[in-house]
Amino acid sequence: MGVNIEEVSIPILSYAVAMYYTIMPAEASTNLSRFDGIKYGLQSDSMDTNNIHEYYEKIRSE
Repeated sequence: MGVNIEEVSIPILSYAVAMYYTIMPAEASTNLSRFDGIKYGLQSDSMDTNNIHEYYEKIRSE
């Protein structure tokens, strides 16, 4: 069918798993932080709550 298969060497692929495990936690943290309301995403203008748990409840109910 006219197909040629050539074997190639890609040396950097030996680092692929290490790179994945380095980048993956940062990506997951960024994606999940939107549920936090502290670092990213929705921010409440007022901190008129008594503790952090009430603040989380306020942010997550808006």
